[in-house]
Amino acid sequence: MLSCQINEGDLLISRANTIELVGASVVVQNISKRLQLSDKVLRLRCVAPIEYWLNYVLKSPLGRLQIEMMATGAQMSMRNISQKNLDRIAIPLPPMDELDFIVDEIRRTRIQGDHLLELCKAELTRSTTLRQSILKDAFAGRLVPQDPNDEPASELLARIRAEREAGPTRYKTGRPRI
Repeated sequence: MLSCQINEGDLLISRANTIELVGASVVVQNISKRLQLSDKVLRLRCVAPIEYWLNYVLKSPLGRLQIEMMATGAQMSMRNISQKNLDRIAIPLPPMDELDFIVDEIRRTRIQGDHLLELCKAELTRSTTLRQSILKDAFAGRLVPQDPNDEPASELLARIRAEREAGPTRYKTGRPRI
């Protein structure tokens, strides 16, 4: 009997899900618990780095197109892909030395992308905090030197209140002349 235990390096593929997620794949890494395979997941055990190459190809536009075309099921909310149909997916396979290079480049690029994403998130948080402090300083009048000839806010508010009490301003209504 085959083991249903998931191991590091296994390539797992969702065989049943929505059209966007059927065929979703992942290479298992860093297992801290004993995990068992679900009946909705297919597992491939490959020789490294083929599992990473397959994972990248299955996630590529070419891979997704083939998966979505081969997915079956009457409902869009639950599509299936059989092992037989997965076997029919065309996987481009470069020579092994090129494959190693490509996988390493994809990993390196993804690490850089993840790093840039974290930097962007940190800068977004920082800019939000900076914006709040600028607004606080603006309302407190600390952004520019104050003009001693400016009307104090209390006088401006009193003038506005008096104008409102004096009555509404009448505007002409009617059709515009052309």
